[in-house]
This record gives sequence, structure tokens and C-alpha cells, in this order.
Amino acid sequence: MKTIKVGFSRPKSWFVPVSWLIRLFLWTPYSHVYVKYHSDSLDRDIIYQASGLKVNFVGNTLFQTEELVVKEFSLNIPDDFYNKMLQESVDEAGVPYSMMQIFNTLGYLLFKTEFFKNKIAGYDCSRLVAQILEIDPQYNLPPLSIVTPKDVYNYLEKKEQNG
Repeated sequence: MKTIKVGFSRPKSWFVPVSWLIRLFLWTPYSHVYVKYHSDSLDRDIIYQASGLKVNFVGNTLFQTEELVVKEFSLNIPDDFYNKMLQESVDEAGVPYSMMQIFNTLGYLLFKTEFFKNKIAGYDCSRLVAQILEIDPQYNLPPLSIVTPKDVYNYLEKKEQNG
């Protein structure tokens, strides 16, 4: 078994309008979701995220200087799932970040129409983490094209409460 963390954060910088919008629309203290894992060979915690212009990896030290961590959930996962997660993470690194994904999700939150459930190329942080976790359909989450950080948070909170 391996342990990963799924974390929720917001920028430490004051002027980040996209973060403001996400927090306003979701009514949350966070606007970003990421996966953190420990590399034994490097003796470092590594953050895997969709931010800036691409899906990327960043060291925990740099991440901590730029982001205010609101909460992290620890998940124990089987070794084969962990290896698959790392393989997919490396394969997806460098894929463009999709601002259209965020606008698509905001459109759905505002208008609640099926039009916004279309697949969009690229990732935002929520879609990236939800896809990695292969979130259970039993929690009745929206499709990956409109999943939000709050959806991922609520899923993990329920999972934590249910054991």
C-alpha cells in the first residue's frame, strides 16, 4: 500500500481573479485541487496538478511558497493503482491547461443546462484529480467535464466519514 494526499489550496498572492471567481461561485475557501505523493528515491514530496499553462509536477517546497493549503486528505491505495497513477501522471504532464474547462463549468453552475456537459480538450485541476481517483458513480458527481474542486472535496469528505 502507498499513501497519497489529495489537497485543496488557494494562492497566497492577493490578485488572482480566477481563484476569486472559483471561490465565489463554489463558496469555498479553496480554488485548487492537487495530488501529492512522496518519492522515496528522491526523498521529496511531489505535487501533481493542472495549473498555469499545463499539467505539471512541482516540488512541495516551491508549492508551499505559492499556495495556502486549506486541507489534505490522506488516501491509502494499492501498489498497482499507485503505479498506474504515476504512469498516467507522467503521460499527461505537459497537456495544456484548459481555461475553457473552467468557463464550461462556470456556465453549467450558472445555467444548469446540458449544453455545458460537453467534453473539452485539456484539463483543469478538478478534472485531472477526479480522473486519477476514478471517482465512484455512487456519489452522483457531475461528469468530468463539469466537476469542481468542491465536488472532489465533498467526495473525499464523505469517503473519510464512511471509513
